[in-house]
Amino acid sequence: MSEKCEKCGAQLIEGSIISMQGVFFYPQGEESKFKPKRSAILCSCCIKCGNLQNIRASEPEKLSLE
Repeated sequence: MSEKCEKCGAQLIEGSIISMQGVFFYPQGEESKFKPKRSAILCSCCIKCGNLQNIRASEPEKLSLE
């Protein structure tokens, strides 16, 4: 059973949010470090209305501040 769009009920496809240099999540305070902790961003997109949902970090284990 595939997931459905929460707005219109159409089919969702999985993908990444990417720009020319990529889009990453940095924990607060990590942005200016030489080797910051970061993770790429994944999401699901509706093929009918374009709604983005299920936005998440691809590697949350890399974000641990310990």
